[in-house]
Amino acid sequence: MKKSYYINRNSDYSYSYEQIGRLIADGRLYAISMIREGEDGEWREVASTEFGTMVPALCSNWNMVGNILAQRWKWYSYSLIAMTISSLLAMVTIGTNAVGVMVGSVLGVAAFIAVLVYLWALLTLLYHLWGLIPEERNKIPPSLRVALLLIPFWGILWNFNVFWVLSGRLRDTHYHSGLPSLKEDCQAYALVSCIALVLWTVIGYVSGFGWLLGMVAIYCQYIAMRCMVFQGGEIIHQRLRKNYVLGGPVPGTPVPSALRRFLPQHNSRIGCFAVGLIVLILFGGSMVSALGLFGMKIYEKLVGSPQTVREYVLSEDKAQELDRAIARLDKVINEKAPGLAAKLPGPASHDQIEELRTRLNGKTIEPVERWLKFHDGSGGMELMPGGRASSAGEIIAYIRAFSLMPYMEWRHNSITLLAETEGNGYFYNLD
Repeated sequence: MKKSYYINRNSDYSYSYEQIGRLIADGRLYAISMIREGEDGEWREVASTEFGTMVPALCSNWNMVGNILAQRWKWYSYSLIAMTISSLLAMVTIGTNAVGVMVGSVLGVAAFIAVLVYLWALLTLLYHLWGLIPEERNKIPPSLRVALLLIPFWGILWNFNVFWVLSGRLRDTHYHSGLPSLKEDCQAYALVSCIALVLWTVIGYVSGFGWLLGMVAIYCQYIAMRCMVFQGGEIIHQRLRKNYVLGGPVPGTPVPSALRRFLPQHNSRIGCFAVGLIVLILFGGSMVSALGLFGMKIYEKLVGSPQTVREYVLSEDKAQELDRAIARLDKVINEKAPGLAAKLPGPASHDQIEELRTRLNGKTIEPVERWLKFHDGSGGMELMPGGRASSAGEIIAYIRAFSLMPYMEWRHNSITLLAETEGNGYFYNLD
């Protein structure tokens, strides 16, 4: 005959042996709670029964989780700040000049490392926060729930389950623990973050709008995570406080075999790692490809590999039109600004033109070559206020820089002819 138990001096509803073990493991029944075996038993504190042997292991685990939440939150916050600042600085500096390309490359690597730390901290925070939710509202193991976020595309939608649903269930757990509700509605911030992430995935390619959606998603996620980590800390503190009693079982007292399955499993982390590894093996091809392409681009910028561009040869009519325009410009400079004309360097040499072709993998971009034969720009003189002609080396650097900049597709097939200290400069669009 199965045993039945009554809790908190309430004789209207009975619980089974396994249900009592689950309630204690979920933090819904404490060591100071009253329990009675059968209808004629004596009311006793949980700590003085065999169920009390579970309390030391549970408290040890909750204390460890509380420390992990505090540490991971610091890593999450610092990496988020580093990721945002380094990304913005990389965008600002990467296209300015050759030095900017180098600085932007270093900042890009720093941003990539910050992203890895940020993802590690975020996933471990979500994993441990889900571990605080009672099993009846947490049927999917936290390790599997978090690992499914790593599936490309699917993870964007699954984020609603992992992040938004967590905010609501953590709020309910916080309330049922006897703690006052927070003024901040973290569930609303979590929902806005999830929606902004979906919109960023769908229409984030729109210049400027994608950055706005990304910033909204990150900001709302930060506010929601701050709120949830605080709630998680309060839940753990409440459980530890209500499970601290004098006169309980002696530490090290064996836990009955029927109750051991409710205790934290030491192999849960190994299981989480294994599930994540399986997901990466099955669905991580696109991630590996993206990392490989990113690495190749960083190598090109740091080492200076030739930039691959398409060849562009002018038709006879276009070539004559460009020559006439350059001749008119030369005439105007000589007539209107003879002092400037005397200081301007001469045309690029044959060797310089050949070097440009070599650096562009043997491709010929005829408009650029015709321009350089008029004025190389290596002397640093301005053809017009704020506009200095670019040299052959600077043109290569600009091609490489703009081809790697997000949301700058409209500059991928353009050649910077005049470099401005402010703004984008003057460029010739090959299209």
